[in-house]
Amino acid sequence: MSTTMASIQHPSLDDWLPDSVVLQDLRAIVISSGGGKIELDSGLITISPDTNCVVVAKSWREVRLDIGLGNCFRVLVAIGGVKSVDAGVVTAVHCFCTLWYTSRRELITTDFSSVMPG
Repeated sequence: MSTTMASIQHPSLDDWLPDSVVLQDLRAIVISSGGGKIELDSGLITISPDTNCVVVAKSWREVRLDIGLGNCFRVLVAIGGVKSVDAGVVTAVHCFCTLWYTSRRELITTDFSSVMPG
């Protein structure tokens, strides 16, 4: 089994970036800063502070060129929880939030979408 640099530095994403930290960051952005409002392509939605949020996926992205966000961690959260899973495609109750982190666990940016991002 080969070992990547990311797995050497961060043997477990759950240990290194716990769901509780991700969800705390998400709530700080949406509830504290945004007043519970999320703007989607389909319009504005409002969520309450106790809205269920589920971490769907975490990954390390290694970018070989100096483009985009560079090397970073990506976390996908289903806001409102998971409505369904059909042929590997997850549908969220309200929407998805993708949170991007540096290798030092600093939040870079977020992106909200109605459908599961690729």
